[in-house]
Amino acid sequence: MENEYEILNSWGAELFVGENSDYYKNKWGNIRTDQKFESWNIAAVFFPVYWLVYRKMYLEAFLCFIASLVLSIIPLGFLVPHIVIGMFGNSIYRKKALTVIRRTSGMTTEEAKRYIKKQGGTNFLAIIIIIATILLIILGIFGVVFVSSMMDHIPTEQTKSSIVRLADEETYEVTTKDGLITLTVPNDFIEDYSENLDLSCTSSSRNLDLVVLVYRKEDLAESTAEEDLINLIASNIKESELTLLPDGELPQLNDNVIQKLYYSEDNGIKNNWYIACRKVGDNYVVIVSSFLPSIWHEFRELYGDIVLSARPAIKMQEGGDA
Repeated sequence: MENEYEILNSWGAELFVGENSDYYKNKWGNIRTDQKFESWNIAAVFFPVYWLVYRKMYLEAFLCFIASLVLSIIPLGFLVPHIVIGMFGNSIYRKKALTVIRRTSGMTTEEAKRYIKKQGGTNFLAIIIIIATILLIILGIFGVVFVSSMMDHIPTEQTKSSIVRLADEETYEVTTKDGLITLTVPNDFIEDYSENLDLSCTSSSRNLDLVVLVYRKEDLAESTAEEDLINLIASNIKESELTLLPDGELPQLNDNVIQKLYYSEDNGIKNNWYIACRKVGDNYVVIVSSFLPSIWHEFRELYGDIVLSARPAIKMQEGGDA
C-alpha cells in the first residue's frame, strides 16, 4: 500500500483538491505522519464554516457552526472555532483526502477519478445558498419588526369603529404631554396638563372629566399587569373606601382592555369611578374618571370609545411634517 507521502503527491490528491491544489500539496509535502498542526490557513481563520463547506467537509462545517453558537455565550468564545479551524484545517483536509483516495483501492482508473471528483473538489454553490439563506432570514426578521412597528400605528378595527362613532360628535385628537399616546375625544372636552398627570380632559357641559396616565413598560416590574395598575390607582384615590361594582355595568370592550367600576360615598353623596387600563405598544395607558352615578349609563359607551381610541402618537418630524 502506498504511504501517505506517495498518496499526497499522486494525481489522486491533485484531483481531490482541484482548485489551488499546489497550495495544499506544498502544505502537506513535508509533514510527519503524527503531525496535527501544519500551518495557518488564512481563509479558514476568517471564514471557518464557509471554508469547510467550500471544501465539501459538511459534517465538520455543521459541528463548527454548532460550536460557534454554543461558544457565543462566552465572552470572545466565538473566536475559538476561527482559531481551531485556522490551525488544524489543513490537517483535517489532508486526513479527508487520504481517506477518500485510499477508498479507491481496487477501483479502475475511471471509477477512481469519478469517485474522487465527487468526494473532493469545491462547492461554491453551497456558499451562495448559505449566504442567500442568511440574508433571507435577516430580511425576514427586519420585515417582521417593521410590520409590527407599522401595525402599532394602525388602529385596530374596533378602534376604527370607535373613532367613527366618536366622529359623530365632532371630535379632535389629544396627545399626552410625553408625546406617546393619542386619544380621540368629543369636541367639548377641554384638555389640560398638570405636573402629575399626562393628560386631563374636562367637559363642563356634560359634567364629565377624565385623566390619562401613561406608564412605560421599561419602568415597570416584569410581573406588573394591567390589573395591578388599576388596583394601584384605586388605592391612591383620596376618597372614602371604594366599592367594586359588577362587571355588567361596564362597556363591552375587547379582552385587551382591563376595566373596573367603583362607587364611593362622601358626605351622603355617591360618586362613580371608572378606571380602565390598556396596553398600547410598549406603554400602559390608564384612564380614570369620576362622575355621578345617574349619568353613567348615558355616557358609558362614550368612555369605552375613548379608551379604545388610545393609540401610539405619530411622531412629528422636523418642519412639522408627519
